Amino acid sequence: MTDLDREQLFENYWLPVENTIAKDKLNDFVLVYLLFKMPDSAAEKNAYQTFKKFVEKNQISNKEILENLKKYSKYYNVFINDDDKNYSKKTNNLLSVFRILKQTTIYPFLFSVFEDYENSIIDENVLNSVLQFFVTYIIRRSICSVSTNSLRGLFKTLYKKNFSKWKKQRSIFKKFI
Repeated sequence: MTDLDREQLFENYWLPVENTIAKDKLNDFVLVYLLFKMPDSAAEKNAYQTFKKFVEKNQISNKEILENLKKYSKYYNVFINDDDKNYSKKTNNLLSVFRILKQTTIYPFLFSVFEDYENSIIDENVLNSVLQFFVTYIIRRSICSVSTNSLRGLFKTLYKKNFSKWKKQRSIFKKFI
């Protein structure tokens, strides 16, 4: 890779990520992204090495990684900041509950949900229904003093185990309609 290629990748992908996510939140974003992308969880101390092995094993290019980071940084920004203009007041209000409860373990799951919304696989009503369901679920767990340490594993695999099957079946169903 030439210096010019590196510079273009930096300007076209990494710089927009830095401009989207505040520098003090960038490390948190990358860890959530790694948790979302990698099949196995990585501890913060060895996340980079684990991700590097994952990239090499799956032969993912630098450009692909940076394109993904740029895309998901936009979603992450919505999760951590108030009143994003691209989403309704209701969506923003529901996301604010996760912030108030300091419930960040749901973010890897929300990456997939927001991607479905952006790709018009689900509409805003479904998006808000999913958010409302998990707000209620997390509040109920909190009221009952149920520990949240197991939620990271749940949210990491929930979409792949359940919602992706529904999406596939729905797309197949649409072909026959």
